[in-house]
Amino acid sequence: GFRVKMPSYEHVPKNFITDMYNVQAMLGLSQLERIDLTNKKRMENAKILNDELSGIKGISIPPCVTDREFAAVHYAIWTENVKPLQVFLTRNNVDAQDESAVNTTGLERFKNYVTGKFPNAEKLHKKTIFLPTHPYLTKKDMIYMSGKVKEFVRNGQ
Repeated sequence: GFRVKMPSYEHVPKNFITDMYNVQAMLGLSQLERIDLTNKKRMENAKILNDELSGIKGISIPPCVTDREFAAVHYAIWTENVKPLQVFLTRNNVDAQDESAVNTTGLERFKNYVTGKFPNAEKLHKKTIFLPTHPYLTKKDMIYMSGKVKEFVRNGQ
């Protein structure tokens, strides 16, 4: 777990400092104006994927949550076959990413605050692929993506 002594919040640790430029700040503020609509559409897209991919052997998907709202920037699928699935989806024009599935407890910036083992983080490390839930994706796009995942699993790849 995390050590009892938490980091000081009097200043930002050096390895967390980044500069935000005015153009980045302006972009962020403009995105805040439409965030509720964007999040609603992402949740709808994630629900389509949940409905389509539920019960497929060989993959694990996020649980269907009904007691709260969430925004799925990406839709996570756990599988032992990350690289082959990613290659298959990419060849079929699906933007499947895997770079976000990192066990952050092993990163240098967290080493002073982490002790012990984190089996869930270790299980997900390099075994999770992310599908897009971008608000401009249509239901047809989501069905296509889920269909390609099903095709991959069905063909035993």
